[in-house]
Amino acid sequence: SLMAGNEFIGVMIAVCVVIMLLVSSVPIIVFSRYMSDDIKRIACQLEQYEAGDKTIIFETKDEKEIGELVDGLNTFVATINCQISTIEDISEKKRKAELLLLQSQINPHFLYNTLISIQALINAKDYDRVSKMYESVVRFYVLSLSKGMERVKISGELDLIRHYLTILQMRYDNSFEWCMNVDDEILNCEIPKLTLQPIVENAIDHGLRRQSKKGILDISGCRFEDKVILTVWDNGGGISENKLAELNQYIKMDAPGDKEVEHFGLWNCNQRIELYYGKEYGIELESVESSYTSTLITLPYTGENGGEWYDETFDC
Repeated sequence: SLMAGNEFIGVMIAVCVVIMLLVSSVPIIVFSRYMSDDIKRIACQLEQYEAGDKTIIFETKDEKEIGELVDGLNTFVATINCQISTIEDISEKKRKAELLLLQSQINPHFLYNTLISIQALINAKDYDRVSKMYESVVRFYVLSLSKGMERVKISGELDLIRHYLTILQMRYDNSFEWCMNVDDEILNCEIPKLTLQPIVENAIDHGLRRQSKKGILDISGCRFEDKVILTVWDNGGGISENKLAELNQYIKMDAPGDKEVEHFGLWNCNQRIELYYGKEYGIELESVESSYTSTLITLPYTGENGGEWYDETFDC
């Protein structure tokens, strides 16, 4: 009888232990699953951050250890984003300063050759042409300074090009003709200063000067939807398909391999346009060998008061 009672008690104890284990395991399983889901959520958020989502905010339902961990991660990410923003800002300012420095360095050979031409005209006692060339040189450099402005109106940029072409036309003894056909609608839109000058120089040096026939240079511009399209066209020797592809690829490079190449001015212009307005704007070359070359400049349409300019009061 005593032994039978012990067996019953043993069975009851075993049942109670099993029940206790089951009861205690339920909250453990629920809690562990809760913790596991929270950790998985944080892991997924970390993967998003590593994939490039720098705006992500780490979240958790836990207010203790994991909550403190998440708060630390958010502080860490905010600090990193702040440092990245500072570095990007410094890099952009540095790049901008370098491009502006290059922009300000007008080819010294241009001034030297122009002065030589003026001297030759003086020796020939052609004082009328001396006066006209001298006036154009002075106004060209006054306009190129533009009181330190980085972007100007298209109308001001065209004024600068008129003086530039007047000088070259006299230097090259009227071996080419030029014309401008730019819609009034875009004259007040903005353009980075000295964008057209290296393009025009490139068209003359690599196109018009290398042919025996009369050269023609056409500068045109119009609005197309929310963009401004400027075109510098010449009837020079054109460019082969392979060379054209190489040039267009070179212009779009983030950094040219050799800054001494003859088309570095085009790369510089494209970089400044992209810096100010974005990758969807810039320069592209079109050409047919032995026929023509056309340089297309795409800018945003900035409306009636998009650019800056000043009244030129310098009196030669």
